[in-house]
Amino acid sequence: MGVNASQLERDLQSHGINLEKWGEVRETLLHLLVAELNEGDSTLEIGADGLVRVVHLIVMLIRPAIKPSVQKRPVPLSYLVERQRVYLDRRVVSGIRLPSGKIRKGEVPESALRRELAEEFGLSSGDYNFHFICVDDPIVASSAKYPGLPTCYYLHHYKVWIQTKAAARIGSHRTIQGHGVAITFGWDSSTKYRARLEREQKEKEAEASTPSA
Repeated sequence: MGVNASQLERDLQSHGINLEKWGEVRETLLHLLVAELNEGDSTLEIGADGLVRVVHLIVMLIRPAIKPSVQKRPVPLSYLVERQRVYLDRRVVSGIRLPSGKIRKGEVPESALRRELAEEFGLSSGDYNFHFICVDDPIVASSAKYPGLPTCYYLHHYKVWIQTKAAARIGSHRTIQGHGVAITFGWDSSTKYRARLEREQKEKEAEASTPSA
């Protein structure tokens, strides 16, 4: 049996979460968190410092698969990026990041990866190849979505190559809106952002290949 909004509200307050910080969208956020918990997109756990929302995320470094043998001229190396704007209580939080998606409770990470690629971009298994990079150490951060409720993120990093025709179907931009969130996907070949991604990827691959003590 899943949780309900009244039960969740009592549990949050009993663990010292100040719901007044959620402002005018308090009821909306409670119902969003209820749905998230009941669908297995996150869990609430008791940590050393109190109640923590735990989220496992698939983070995808997505690029078109280009064959050098048929490449007639240099092609800028592009990555698919997600530009997000969150509208909450007259506040707007925006940023750019790699596409990601939640791993549901009991779900294998690779299954979550395939599900996200199918749901977000309409891709079938024949449209791409992927490679596991690493899992980051857990990151505990404040949540812009649920103020005052710490969130522990486990990031599972994958590299994904999308076949050229499938990449073209995604288009230059694709927007999703709902629950106060506007997300725009697009191919980004800017030198500054690409350099940062490549540096971070090399660091993660080096860490993953280093034997533990």
